[in-house]
Amino acid sequence: MYKDIISYQLNTNCTESQLLDVASKVYEDWMKHQDGFIKWEIHREKEDSCIDIVYWNSKEQAKASEASMKDMAHGADWFACYLPGTIASRNVKDVVKFGS
Repeated sequence: MYKDIISYQLNTNCTESQLLDVASKVYEDWMKHQDGFIKWEIHREKEDSCIDIVYWNSKEQAKASEASMKDMAHGADWFACYLPGTIASRNVKDVVKFGS
């Protein structure tokens, strides 16, 4: 399994409710239809910052979906939720899991 971990701050004019509304639209209209997509979690880190974890079957499938982001419905609304300059991304691959 491959994971994209994206941290960001919410734009000053974006509420958590707005973020979740547009995220739901992005999920329904684009994300869940991507090859290799498993799940997407949005976590609150602090008052104005979040960490998303997107799970994929493979790195190749995750990267292929990134290329299609420019064509996704609600993309402008989604990116407007981010405070410019605060998006950071890293990727990890499972090595071992202990427990359930």
